[in-house]
Amino acid sequence: MTESANMSKRSHGTGTVTPYKDGFQLKWSTPEGGRGSKVYRPSTRSQAERELRRILTEVEKGEHQDDRRGSVTFDTFFKDWLALRELEVKPSTYKNLVSIHKTMLSPAFGTKKLNTITRRSVDIWWAKHSTHPVQRRNSYYALRGALNQAVDWGMLSASPCRVKDPGKDVSVKRPTWGVEDFDAVLAYVDEFYRPAIEVMFAAHLRLGELIALDWSDVSRDGMLTVTKQRLGLGFTADTKTGQHKRIQMFRRGVDALQALPRGFGNTPVFPGERAARMPRRSLQDAWNDAVTAAGLENFHVHDVRHIGLSLVAEAGASERVVQERAGHASATSTRRYLHSNERMHADAVQKVDALVSKLQQKNEKRKA
Repeated sequence: MTESANMSKRSHGTGTVTPYKDGFQLKWSTPEGGRGSKVYRPSTRSQAERELRRILTEVEKGEHQDDRRGSVTFDTFFKDWLALRELEVKPSTYKNLVSIHKTMLSPAFGTKKLNTITRRSVDIWWAKHSTHPVQRRNSYYALRGALNQAVDWGMLSASPCRVKDPGKDVSVKRPTWGVEDFDAVLAYVDEFYRPAIEVMFAAHLRLGELIALDWSDVSRDGMLTVTKQRLGLGFTADTKTGQHKRIQMFRRGVDALQALPRGFGNTPVFPGERAARMPRRSLQDAWNDAVTAAGLENFHVHDVRHIGLSLVAEAGASERVVQERAGHASATSTRRYLHSNERMHADAVQKVDALVSKLQQKNEKRKA
């Protein structure tokens, strides 16, 4: 170091400020005997000295985080975050996060240093993916969750994710199916899979809950006990919402089960054609083939559950009853089944027309 450089180097307690290009290099000692450094540029000497004093105050309080922790690449950090999430979420959710990272996030942010991802870069990424709103929304939530974790770990001072209403207007409106549509498709379902579809309808089961049923979950009076689900990877886990239910099936479901050879204990209610337990994919394919044969489109097997719950609500059941039969954790999800539909509107109009007609007849009699 030259004599002039030595002259410009200033000490501030346990730290120093040294000119560096268009800024200054800050160095300081920690109470544990370690050393920290930071290049602060562009800046004036007074700005650099003020920054060093701030750092020294944080060091003294034990609150300072080394800014270099944010200099790892996004890919490196995200893989660390994925390792944590694998311990916290279902295998299917973890698999989705891995896919999101590979297809949506790594191409945009993978090689960037974590502390160089700005609100502007996130907003630009958001705008570029407007043609796939659902995929974009799910990827944004993954990005936001990861960067919030980076803040918690002291690798970032604040998250750059500030998109307004990321989940607004992303869901495509789907058809509303009725029991008539269900029966039209059911007529084309292979007989091997038909009882399973009937039980799904009669007990409002999710696909994984249906596949996971054992004969120990079925009582002879038509009651089902639902406490688990079968995931796509072949694992058995708790239900989607963590809610367990004991539910009386519609008569159709009871009849469908009574027609099957009864098993015992942990024997699957619905075995597969070549496996001990019916694969999810086989049942989905059987349903999709029947939908095509019936001349319909966009009718998912999960819609069968919705049809049954909508009928319960239409029959006048309370919100609490619908929620318990659905196995929802909160009433928010239940309220989608409590909406009015065309049939209810038609019934209301018919009753009002009849009342108006009756009142008109009374008025005519008075006038006469």
